[in-house]
Amino acid sequence: MRILNLFSNWKWTGPAEPALNLAIKMRERGHDVHFACGRPPKGKEGIIDFARQRGIEPYTGFKLNKHSNPFHNFKDTIKLSRLLKKSPFDIIHSHMENDHLIAARSLERSKAGALLIRTSYHGAGIKPTSRNRWLFSGITDGLITVSDRARACDIATFQLDEKRVWRVVTGVDISRFNPERISGNTRKEFNLRKDDIVVGIVARVQTHRRFDVLLEAFRLASQRLDSLRLFIVGRGTKIKEIVVDPVERMGIKNKVLLSGYRKGDDYVRTLASMDFKVFLVPGSDGSCRAVKEAMAMGLPIIVSKRGMLPEIVEDRVTGVVINDSPENLAVAIYNLATNSVKREKMGANAGKITRQLYSIERQAVEVEKIYDKLLAIRS
Repeated sequence: MRILNLFSNWKWTGPAEPALNLAIKMRERGHDVHFACGRPPKGKEGIIDFARQRGIEPYTGFKLNKHSNPFHNFKDTIKLSRLLKKSPFDIIHSHMENDHLIAARSLERSKAGALLIRTSYHGAGIKPTSRNRWLFSGITDGLITVSDRARACDIATFQLDEKRVWRVVTGVDISRFNPERISGNTRKEFNLRKDDIVVGIVARVQTHRRFDVLLEAFRLASQRLDSLRLFIVGRGTKIKEIVVDPVERMGIKNKVLLSGYRKGDDYVRTLASMDFKVFLVPGSDGSCRAVKEAMAMGLPIIVSKRGMLPEIVEDRVTGVVINDSPENLAVAIYNLATNSVKREKMGANAGKITRQLYSIERQAVEVEKIYDKLLAIRS
């Protein structure tokens, strides 16, 4: 089948990688797959660069802004309408809200026969805006969600036919995030001792990610365990305000490590430096890919009861699920840090479950079945 993926953003962030990974796997499965995304500003690295590195030459003739811009959206609608008339597709797979809107308007304008499918990466459901209500009023042929919670919420919110709404977990590159593949870690780079216990977090440093809760919890736990270290992997424009200054005031500066942004195998080695991980708030990718990547590396995870996190991490099996007050988190951190047997068992379970349930190959097979089912209904 012939498939066009639309992604209205240029940044390599949030659900960009899951969307591109799916397109690549569908192409490997023999389909004629195309990928269109936003264009980065001059001198900036974006999705286009990663797509080319992975063997897909993306459409670059669209603006595909993350946020709706009436003028740019109109131009994109005209261009996409012409493309659909000139080069028909079986499936248009939308991955963001604005490209969903552009695709719907283009299909109406062109009268093309392609099916419109949307993947929503909102782990807690799509916002019930008037635009979204219109898009799900009959224009969209199928919706793929990333969590059971989101599926139930979207069906209820938009009064959708449950037979046209699926939950498909986004996958991670199991071969890449494999502790047996990667050699070494970054502990030496950060002067970590052999007996240091490292709890890590991978997240953009933003206020809503509850770094205040994490830092206070770590302060409490590290008072009881001097060998405990906190490894913060990520960047943010407010990192001084959110992390650097509070760490200084709390007197834990010598126990907190800031690695900045890491990519490629350097990122995998950074994960390999951790003993376990904390993740409190889903970011722009509500499917919480960073959690699955760490699980694939054999790390147990402490998570909050937010978004789809409790669907990914099974309490006392692959990690710990908590109500994330500083006191609760401090207890969870201390208990894992002081029990290596528990860490190893949970980490082994996490790696096994990730390989079974969260591979990109499995995701592609499930999405392919959805395509087939919708095409069969249409015919």
